[in-house]
Amino acid sequence: MRHLAVSSLVCVCWIKSVFADPLTVITLSNSVYNEVGIPLITELYQSAGAEVTLLAIPAPRQAFILAQESADAIIVSPLGLNQRNPSYLRLPTVISSVRLMLFTGRNDLSWPLHDDLTMGVLRGIVPSDARDKLPAGLTLVEVNDLSQMMRMADRQRVDVVLMPYTQGLATIRDLQLQRVRPLGPALSDVPMYHYIHKRHQNLVAPLSATLEQWSESGYLQERHRQWWEPLEARVNQR
Repeated sequence: MRHLAVSSLVCVCWIKSVFADPLTVITLSNSVYNEVGIPLITELYQSAGAEVTLLAIPAPRQAFILAQESADAIIVSPLGLNQRNPSYLRLPTVISSVRLMLFTGRNDLSWPLHDDLTMGVLRGIVPSDARDKLPAGLTLVEVNDLSQMMRMADRQRVDVVLMPYTQGLATIRDLQLQRVRPLGPALSDVPMYHYIHKRHQNLVAPLSATLEQWSESGYLQERHRQWWEPLEARVNQR
């Protein structure tokens, strides 16, 4: 197994394996999806008789690590990763989706929005399908950190922020924010897939078969529902 220079270790999951070394699966550090994604991917590889090491990688480092082909797999990523990194193979079944939504700390705002508002966004990330559903006159305020962005909304330093729905719910929970709430419909719904390096091509068929069975039986959806429903309920009960 190749070695990675990483910022933090999320978890090491040792499973009885037919492989000599555990596979290194990378995930983004500080991603709320790790709460459900890490045990799910661990279980997926266990079904194929493989052991995995889950490592958290800051976003700026992930592109470098993928270019070096140091990681054996990526926990989830949107379509297109294998176009930028052709050595990684995409499993065909959608594992999850990222719903981008607005959050606000203002009680007087409602959907649809009007033009003369400020919107906090993560630097460089405003999907075109989400942007097309927003007023053209919004003033974008770019920030580097999702938690910082939600604090800005809570203190009404920006009128709205755009971020993944479950990440927003978890940030409200973790920071114990009292004002911020979701606003309006989902603006974008991005399917997410699991990617594995082609040196482990022998695992593609069994992993794909398990994911397909999980999806068709509803198991995959139920695992995610059990994760996000308590987040949603906690925010709604404030």
